[in-house]
Amino acid sequence: MVAALGLLVGACAQSHAISADCGFGLGGSPICDPGALRAALASAHRGDVVRIGVCTVAGPLEVPAGVTLVGSGRTATTVTAGEGGAIVVHGGLDRSRVTCLGIDVANGAAAVRADGPGGVAIDSLDVHVERGVGIDARDLGSLTVATTRLEGPVTRENATSVSPTPTPMDSATVGISVVRVGEVTVSELEVTGFADFAAVASESQSSWRAVDVHDTLGTALAVVGGTATLEDVRVTDTLGGARLLPAYGLVVAMDATVRSTGLAIERSEGYGVLQDSATAEHDMLTVAGSAEAGVWVQSSPAIAFVGADVRDNGGAGIALLAVESVRVIDTTVSGTQMRRRVCELRVGDVGDGLQLRDVPVASLDHVASRDNARVGILLQVPADGSALPTFSRVAVSGTGAQLGAVAVDRRGLVVSPPGWDTGIVREGATTTNDPTAIGTTVGPPCAM
Repeated sequence: MVAALGLLVGACAQSHAISADCGFGLGGSPICDPGALRAALASAHRGDVVRIGVCTVAGPLEVPAGVTLVGSGRTATTVTAGEGGAIVVHGGLDRSRVTCLGIDVANGAAAVRADGPGGVAIDSLDVHVERGVGIDARDLGSLTVATTRLEGPVTRENATSVSPTPTPMDSATVGISVVRVGEVTVSELEVTGFADFAAVASESQSSWRAVDVHDTLGTALAVVGGTATLEDVRVTDTLGGARLLPAYGLVVAMDATVRSTGLAIERSEGYGVLQDSATAEHDMLTVAGSAEAGVWVQSSPAIAFVGADVRDNGGAGIALLAVESVRVIDTTVSGTQMRRRVCELRVGDVGDGLQLRDVPVASLDHVASRDNARVGILLQVPADGSALPTFSRVAVSGTGAQLGAVAVDRRGLVVSPPGWDTGIVREGATTTNDPTAIGTTVGPPCAM
């Protein structure tokens, strides 16, 4: 990260004194006079450094391509947003940079707006947005964001009082938005308290590492088109508030491709993961405590899970509906709880570990589905007689009236096609419950 960010060594010290770590070796004399600061930026050339002293300065400050704007520390230097925002930075052939300062936004504007054909680096910032957005980058060659905190005013306690259709003029709506950015690298980022999206990448090639998103309203992380890699990303407490749409921990949509390693999503008041018309591979995924479903995949080319732990979600642990290619390996789905759902125009209680419908190529290997409230694995048999999923070393278990693995037709009637459950071992109460369920109605896998 140090090499990617240039000459900065270390993080900004949290003090009101000038920190030697903030831009050490970059040069430049500290400026606090607003007129002098704007004049210095206006006359700066590629490779120049403009330094802000220990003070609060009103924006907007415009950073030319290839210029570095450096503060004296996250709490020592504060830029407040004016009519055009706080900081506008243009990407150049030599990367432009904003570092080591705090930003306050309360007027519906952006803390940092970045554009241009070149690159921009943003690091070591504390951004507080009362009304407006955090980082807004679009039509940019490349963007690097590191060691930064983006904070809005939303909390679990006030979430229901936030407008269900928030705008930047009445709340902090988006933490970071990247649109049509050639290459995005985000690391050591914390985002909290935003009212619509914590982070969204659209039509961009992005990489997110060591990112912590928590206590946000609406959608925590969205990848819309483009590609994204997620490594050690943690999403917790995604809130629903008064919104008409559910909360989502991660949305992958519109032909996006996502690969994740160590992604953890916990306590979403809606869905943990929603994948729609997209492709994803998840290695060591954890989804726990989502109210409506852990992972919901629909109308997509492919999905793969390796080493996933999906537990204590509502309605469905993993729902796979109209997915062309499915791989589930070394995965455990457990503790799915009942939720009231409308399925094929019928209202019923649903609590299934895995739901599979219209999955022409699907394999499950070394999968355990345990203690799910209704069914461990619910498969809708294709009416056209096409291939069924293959199961290898799959174990289902339950207690009481819980079913282990059942196949249903499109009416939801339990059927038993010859050999469909080869490779599945039933344990506990499911050994007797499953055979006696044949001919009864369970219900088909639900659509959203």
